[in-house]
Amino acid sequence: MRTTLQFSAIVCAGLMFTGGLLTGSGSAGGFERTLVAGQGAIFAEPGTTGNGTDLFPGDCLPFNSTAKHSPIDVTCGPDGRTNSAGTKLQNETKNNLCGQGDPVQISLATLEDLHHQVVNQRRFQFGSDPLLNRNSDRSALADFQTTDSNQNTVHLGERKLVTLTAFVLEAKHDDVPQLGFSGESVNCKDLTLAGNDIHIALVESSDQVTAWQSGTRARKSQIECTSVTAEIIPHFRPELWNRFDSNETTGPLVGGFPVGGIKVRITGQLFFDASHDPAGCRPPLRRSSWEIHPVYKIEVDNGSGFESFDKWTQEQPEPAPAAALAPGSRNRNRNASTHRRRRTGQ
Repeated sequence: MRTTLQFSAIVCAGLMFTGGLLTGSGSAGGFERTLVAGQGAIFAEPGTTGNGTDLFPGDCLPFNSTAKHSPIDVTCGPDGRTNSAGTKLQNETKNNLCGQGDPVQISLATLEDLHHQVVNQRRFQFGSDPLLNRNSDRSALADFQTTDSNQNTVHLGERKLVTLTAFVLEAKHDDVPQLGFSGESVNCKDLTLAGNDIHIALVESSDQVTAWQSGTRARKSQIECTSVTAEIIPHFRPELWNRFDSNETTGPLVGGFPVGGIKVRITGQLFFDASHDPAGCRPPLRRSSWEIHPVYKIEVDNGSGFESFDKWTQEQPEPAPAAALAPGSRNRNRNASTHRRRRTGQ
């Protein structure tokens, strides 16, 4: 059964369901969503599934791909699972899919400059969960004067939409048992690959990727400390985006495409990760606590221009079949300690 609905809004959610897919372009001025019902699929009222009310609202689906309703949308809300007010607010910000406005073209240097401004203004504490929770709100992160990718003066802050062109150093499903972790509070400590963020490390040049791929452990760390971060959240994550994974441990489990080294254009929300401080190349390795999180749009340079990640995958050899996206799948890798990236439990 196939039902097509036309929406005039950019990301108004229609029917929630189990056993099917939501398909939409995510572009302004007209949003077409196709509901493809699988055998035994149940269609329910907006904001619900056949098993009850979703904890995560489906009001905004900004992806340039096929959004998929997942078990974590039923069980885990925007604030995740935490008793700390600061962490709860940070989780809600991480999960904001309703950003509006025209994206600003930024560079890696823009994100580094924004980080230094947070450090220098001394109005917002960060670097650990205890420090994060000393902040009563996140208003100090709302507005900074910086420069875009063309060196034009712009005002940016948390929740503003941006677009970054860079090279993928590595992408992986993070904070999962396969890498030695036990989930994050933002995802209610879910232990599945489908229920955790995909962490994308981005660098300025393909030469850095080549050096990282063949480098020693020390050299790899040095290069990763020059990267910035983008994260794809699990909520309503397009099924094909689950395969944006080049990590040697998690990639084969999801049929990951060889995204390491490709030039991408990532669009999404600016977010400041206050649980960490990259000063001194401390884990997680990167040059700024500012991230693109969550990712709304992924485009790949095909040599003559940018196209959607979905279209790019159609031009690639098919990787090995996905093996571990089913709910409840653990598939622990007992030798995954070399891939660990220290994080706190936010």
